[in-house]
Amino acid sequence: MIEIKTIKQNVVFIFIISLFTLIVISCAIIFIKYQNVLNDTSKAEEDKMFEINLPVIEWGKYENLSKKLPNGNIEKSK
Repeated sequence: MIEIKTIKQNVVFIFIISLFTLIVISCAIIFIKYQNVLNDTSKAEEDKMFEINLPVIEWGKYENLSKKLPNGNIEKSK
């Protein structure tokens, strides 16, 4: 005869495994659904994209801005 404790443990285990399986399947379905939506959206947004070219900064002009002399005075530009 099967003991009641064994049946209770098995029911809890089966319930937890089935709940975990249900969550994993739900997450997979949601991921696939929204992955397709994101792909469609990104294709539509590619037509709206544009590129911005920023100017190259010549850092040599700004080297003296933060240099200080040992006595605390800021070095004057030449």
